[in-house]
Amino acid sequence: MISFAIDGYESLLTPNFIKSATPQDLENITVKNTNRDFNVVDVKKGEPIAKIVKDLDNYMVAVVDQKAAKDLTKDKLVTLRINDIGYSMDAVINYNSDVINGKKVISFKYDTGLDETIGMRRINVDVVLSSYSGLKVPRSCLQDININNQTAKICLLKGNTATFKEVKIVGMNDDAAIIDNPDGESSVALYNTYILNPKNVQEGQIID
Repeated sequence: MISFAIDGYESLLTPNFIKSATPQDLENITVKNTNRDFNVVDVKKGEPIAKIVKDLDNYMVAVVDQKAAKDLTKDKLVTLRINDIGYSMDAVINYNSDVINGKKVISFKYDTGLDETIGMRRINVDVVLSSYSGLKVPRSCLQDININNQTAKICLLKGNTATFKEVKIVGMNDDAAIIDNPDGESSVALYNTYILNPKNVQEGQIID
């Protein structure tokens, strides 16, 4: 199983290095102009082109500000979204270091996505702690939000008439919400037309 192209870091960046790594060690790593296209390789005697490993576990290590690292606890399952290639994969946090100059070293362990990440040394990644699926709407369109019951009302247009419907909140932040129908009901559906800010709209009002 090819792990990565030879670039001089292969003897340093091993699983055993993770627990001793400092933020400065990782920030000092630079990307070298190494051929990582294994379909186009100029092989020369005595010059290795790749490293062979015996297991399928891979590690991604990041330097994270102390405040942002508080939710990145050991053994937590997360999704790594690799922005460079538009690819996501599941991972588990297997190491969370002590604070070093206001930063922490966080290690993510994963066993999928090897083909997609084989040619990368430094990458841009979002760590997704949780996600929701459903109908996404701006938070401003929801009224009478009940955090305890996870419900709200949305103003739909039926013809030209305003109608308020109760919806279930699946997930929400300051900007947007993921909504669904309450159990046993069919209040909202894809392609419904809704009012963005219905503060001054009344039930049954005709809207041009």
